[in-house]
Amino acid sequence: MKINFDKLFSAPLESTRIFLVFGNEASVIERTLLYLKKVKGPVLEITEKEYLDLPAVDTPSLFEELNNNTKLITGTTDKSLKKCKTCSDTQTYIFTSQSLRTTSSFVKFVQSLPEGLAIGCYEAPLLRTEFNYYLKGLNLPQDQLNLIFQAFSNQPDEFYNFTKLLALSYDSSCPDLINQLIKAKVVPHSDNQTLLFINNLTKSIAHEFPLPTEHYIPTLRSIVRGLLTLYELKAINYQKDRLSKALFFKDQPHYLTAARKSTSAVIKAKYEKLLQTEKAIKSSNSQLFNWRMFHMEQ
Repeated sequence: MKINFDKLFSAPLESTRIFLVFGNEASVIERTLLYLKKVKGPVLEITEKEYLDLPAVDTPSLFEELNNNTKLITGTTDKSLKKCKTCSDTQTYIFTSQSLRTTSSFVKFVQSLPEGLAIGCYEAPLLRTEFNYYLKGLNLPQDQLNLIFQAFSNQPDEFYNFTKLLALSYDSSCPDLINQLIKAKVVPHSDNQTLLFINNLTKSIAHEFPLPTEHYIPTLRSIVRGLLTLYELKAINYQKDRLSKALFFKDQPHYLTAARKSTSAVIKAKYEKLLQTEKAIKSSNSQLFNWRMFHMEQ
């Protein structure tokens, strides 16, 4: 079967195990991969050359924990066609390509497979089905959902950044938060302090928002800096002009609110837990480190 990106979020994928993600829009390919990774679980990313060098049947390895995981093959060309015909009938594969087109032999082959799906990725606005999928767990009121969709309908990349920030800081008791976050449009691993107004840090570790491995430590350290600022604010009785590090004027009310909502003991406990988490990340050799391994108890 072949579909375009706009049909992806409503397509049944349970029995599909050969995916070909192709097209001329890199950002839409990334949006597609993000969804497929959530649906199909962890992936082992390899190049086309590495894929072509794989044995016809995967040989179990005592040292390869990812042997049964989905394989993501990047930079695919028609060279992979012959190899794909010998694919294991249990392994899941995701092929990606910006060079293949609808008329390519490999595209035609995948779409002809009962268990195959070719997904065309071309310029696309934010989809309602895509939007609903990523926000369904927050149970936001319809008026807020409409506001968010209106703000990001023509900025899907910004929407993905927004969902990361929302996952970190959403608090239903703060009716103004959605408007504030929309205006901020902050990526969680950036240095902007807006993301640090977190009243439930469990979300920052347990929530499965898309964050590349190389951003784990910078994200944790940004949160740690924010916690230290909150701790200091309480110690000096919320006199922000006495802080050792000046606060950006737009961030000041958020920090003050967050400081008043928590105790010094809770802030300190979260700070220590984050340091433990950073230590655990550094000692982990896994490229698929799971935030949930270090769930932060409240």
